Amino acid sequence: RTEMSPIQEIPPIYFKVHLKMLFYLGIDIIPIENPNLRKLFYVYTIFIIGLMCLFTVLEFLDMVLNFDGIYKMTFALCYFVTHILGSAKMFLMLALRKKLWAHLTKLEGGVFKPNVQRGGVKEFELVRDAIELCKRQGYFFYTFVIFIIGARALWAALANWPYDKNNYFDGNTTVIVNTKIMPYTTWMPFDYNVSPYYELVFAFQIFSTVVYGFYIGAADAVICGFMMLIKAQFLIIKASLERLMERAAGRESANEIQLLEEKAQNFAQKLTSECVFHHQELIALCDQAENDYCYLMLLQFLSSLLIMCFQLFQLSTISPDSVEFFSMSMYLILMLFQLLCYCWHGNEVQIVSGQVSSFAYNINWIITKESVKKSLLLMMMRSQRDCYFTAGKFSLLSLPTFMTV
Repeated sequence: RTEMSPIQEIPPIYFKVHLKMLFYLGIDIIPIENPNLRKLFYVYTIFIIGLMCLFTVLEFLDMVLNFDGIYKMTFALCYFVTHILGSAKMFLMLALRKKLWAHLTKLEGGVFKPNVQRGGVKEFELVRDAIELCKRQGYFFYTFVIFIIGARALWAALANWPYDKNNYFDGNTTVIVNTKIMPYTTWMPFDYNVSPYYELVFAFQIFSTVVYGFYIGAADAVICGFMMLIKAQFLIIKASLERLMERAAGRESANEIQLLEEKAQNFAQKLTSECVFHHQELIALCDQAENDYCYLMLLQFLSSLLIMCFQLFQLSTISPDSVEFFSMSMYLILMLFQLLCYCWHGNEVQIVSGQVSSFAYNINWIITKESVKKSLLLMMMRSQRDCYFTAGKFSLLSLPTFMTV
């Protein structure tokens, strides 16, 4: 009973938390079965995407129409590039949502489904750990988004309290202009310095940036979670190889240097074929995912590098004891965290996939017949080529790449 407890802890949809987050933001990776609800959801999707695109366009217009020095321009670009990235991810995820759902569904069933008879309860623990790590990554990202945007909102609100009017003199004419600080920069075709326009624009800016932040965080968590599950599957192959001889011999220890009985040899051949098939299916899934998501990862890398350049310039001009410095520092840490997640999990997949040959060699293959040895040999030869993920086929997602950045 205790041994089977991890089975009950694995949800039917592994990344349901982040997939639900994307659903609330207008991306239906989890299919909607009811056709009427699907049509209604598409209207909601168009509304959310339209609102986000409107916000990004207003940011661009503000940079063009209200240019006020390099400092304000780089500040606006920090967030504008992030929101361009968010919009691009939004459209890419919409285009790839069926493929992504197919990949996630495939990882939850068939040969990839945890099997206590194959690798023991360890298989369930590996999958459960991948799911929990994916959850923690998403929660960490969401928390940082709240801190960053909350700090900007608090700074802007306090800067406007108490509120005074600034007098500007143009010759003999005095023009009284109401100037209020907003958390972010957007152009508006009306005067938003008076109520209720000020409160509406303030809420619009905060809402839009929160949606972008949560969307990027959820998309990253799902993609990185996919890589975590790929790593878990390679470790499941390791666990099944470690138990292969014990299962074939029908006893706890099969380390004696003696040939197995004919019946056990046939069963060992069957189990080995299953391991080889599992390995081949996993490699094929990695290749498909690499082809589908590599350009999304390239977009992430290029955007993050550009954003970090603007962030470092901003930090060099802001007082370290200001709220702006705190917000921008958290923002920089978040960008580095994004890149680290992609590079870390990509690196883990590359390392573990290359270790399959060692996993196969370390079992007691000497007591098996030639057909089993040949199957294991083919498996070992194929694992000499690591599985990997790249940013647009240009750069590997690995720790050396992260250190280069």
